[in-house]
Amino acid sequence: MPVTFNFPVIYDTLDINGDDFVITMADGSFTRPKCAILEPAGEGNEMHTVALIGHFGGREAGQWPESIRIATDLKLYDNL
Repeated sequence: MPVTFNFPVIYDTLDINGDDFVITMADGSFTRPKCAILEPAGEGNEMHTVALIGHFGGREAGQWPESIRIATDLKLYDNL
């Protein structure tokens, strides 16, 4: 699931285990991604989108993401 920011993510502050993000599901439960990556972004002006990898429900199960919260001090280039 892509998460796009207004400014590039500082790579060293991104936890690749997905602990930077908490996802609230439609039923009010919480989950975290299994992984968070910036790839395939290879240039500085492309690092605005983090790809969250994991199981985030599905409409057939009546479960889908409602919101995403940043749970750590993930930093963007604009807020140094």
